[in-house]
Amino acid sequence: MLYKTVLTAALITILCKCNKTDAQWMTPQFVTLAGRAQLIYHDSLRMLISGGISRLDQFATREISLLTRQNTSWTDQQLISNTLNFPVPRSIVADTNGVLHAIWTEGIINGNPTPSTNTDIFYSNNAGGRWSAPVSIFRDPAGGSIAGPTSLVVDKQNNVHVTLIASNARGPMNMTHLRRVRGVWETRNIRYQFYARPSTDFELSVDRQGRLHLIFVTFRTTGINPLMIHTIQSEDNGETWSEPSPIAGTEQPVSNPKLVVDQRETFHAFWMTPLNRGSLPNGFGYATSPDGTSWSSPWLFPVQSSGFLVSMIGKVDRQGVLHIVFYWMSAIVRYPTRLYYWNAREQTITQLFNSDMATNPSLEIDSSNLLHVAWTDSLASGVGIYYSQIQARTSSAPKSSVEKPNTFELFQNYPNPFNPSTVISYQVPVSSAVRLKVYDVLGREIATLVNQRQEAGRYEVRFNAAGLASGVYVYQLGAAGLTQTRKMMVAK
Repeated sequence: MLYKTVLTAALITILCKCNKTDAQWMTPQFVTLAGRAQLIYHDSLRMLISGGISRLDQFATREISLLTRQNTSWTDQQLISNTLNFPVPRSIVADTNGVLHAIWTEGIINGNPTPSTNTDIFYSNNAGGRWSAPVSIFRDPAGGSIAGPTSLVVDKQNNVHVTLIASNARGPMNMTHLRRVRGVWETRNIRYQFYARPSTDFELSVDRQGRLHLIFVTFRTTGINPLMIHTIQSEDNGETWSEPSPIAGTEQPVSNPKLVVDQRETFHAFWMTPLNRGSLPNGFGYATSPDGTSWSSPWLFPVQSSGFLVSMIGKVDRQGVLHIVFYWMSAIVRYPTRLYYWNAREQTITQLFNSDMATNPSLEIDSSNLLHVAWTDSLASGVGIYYSQIQARTSSAPKSSVEKPNTFELFQNYPNPFNPSTVISYQVPVSSAVRLKVYDVLGREIATLVNQRQEAGRYEVRFNAAGLASGVYVYQLGAAGLTQTRKMMVAK
């Protein structure tokens, strides 16, 4: 049974603190003198790139190319497009046959290339082992800059999907959905009369059943706070869409919403938001759902109080843990732009690579749970695209941190709600007998997860609720004469 009510868990705000993990990010590797990159892992790690600029005030001929990482080097450059129209790589995806599909935007107004405007979306694929001739799959009818496009996704029939907003969209909510069916691109409109025009912030995702999910920020026609995040779903390959489902607690200036689905069919939504009275987004919100329609109350996390987030990208690893990389800009100093990293297991935020000129990150996770990030930067090797990686920590029960904590604490389980399993983390400051038990809401003991003496440290244990009914359960930690209790939700 699907969980159909919005959770009422209290809002949790966690302060930014230093993150110490077992693994370390690889020293940044210079890849190429190029503009922007999009990563994809399919059999091997690959990077869709656009050509760079020869000088800051003079644009050079740009190309769209694909690089492949072999051992420790980026090789096998495949030219996809050669153009003067300032292409920007937007997305690359693999279908179930292993064919790669890529899109990029170009700016063309009255036949003249324009670097700051995206009026056209171009597409190519490598079916047959060679990249097809680029084709324009959308041109803005008003000649203005389009919003989007979203990431490419592939449904169970191997149809390719992408969503955007044309510059002349006004009045009722009107988004353009493109889908490639049997090699032909088709256009569908997503339109709701009772919502005003959506903002430029939206993203498309697909679950394991092949259903499409679109998350977006819309301007409501009524209400004091006009901005709110909604999700809609399509079960017929984008032909029709459900009524919008709001994510409660997002009635504030929100932007850049993202939506990813893990292998357990848990939906992860995250977005940028201001955490004070200002309007600049200096933090982010995060919520989960078992079905893409019923959402937990959001958790809020600050990133940097002296600046604001420009964009963010996230992926879930094979354990269902969400990882996010943020692109941040200073609101005080003119130039510094930095990358920050956060994951839902440790829930701490750190700056990456000690750089003040980092922009436009792309994130990917491979089958061995390696996190890969590519970004544009100006480090010792010059201006261009850089690359790094880190091993995502896998869970075991129980697993201990080598660092001794100074407080006794039971952490919120993750993911939550969950089906069928979740990870519970806790820390004890001194050696003691530790008991971790699970109860139902009537106080009946369901399971004993830990009942042994443990040294000081941080631990985690996986709880499997495969034989339990949907509902709220309580887990309690006891150690060193102290107890803490938290609630969790099983959603089937």
